[in-house]
Amino acid sequence: MMQDKDRHKKGDDIDNILAFVQSKMRVLSPEQVSRYAADLAIHMATMSEEMANAGNEYYLKWEALRLVYADKTDGFVEKKSKATKQYYDKKRIEARFEAVKQVVQALKKRATILSEESRGNH
Repeated sequence: MMQDKDRHKKGDDIDNILAFVQSKMRVLSPEQVSRYAADLAIHMATMSEEMANAGNEYYLKWEALRLVYADKTDGFVEKKSKATKQYYDKKRIEARFEAVKQVVQALKKRATILSEESRGNH
C-alpha cells in the first residue's frame, strides 16, 4: 500500500499536524480523515497525562505560595500563583488539548459528511 505523502510521522510536532489538517480539511479523503482523527486522539491521550502533571505542578506551587503568604487570603495567593510558570504551563497545555479536541470533532463531522456523500453517490 502506498503511503500518503502528506501524512505526518508520529514524531512530528502536533502544531504542524493541526495546521496541515486545518488547511486541508475540505480535500482530505475519508481514509485520511480517519487516520488524522486517530492520530490526534492518540496525541490527546498523551496530552491528558501532561495536563495532569501540569495541574499537579501548579498545585504544588500554589501550596508553596500558601506557606509563604500564610498571613494573606487564598485570593491573594491565587493572584500570585497565576504569575508563575506552573500556571502558564497548565493553561498552555489545557488550551492545546482543547484545540486538538476541536479538530478531532471537526474531523469526525467531516468523516460523517463524506460517508453520507459516498452513500448518496452509489
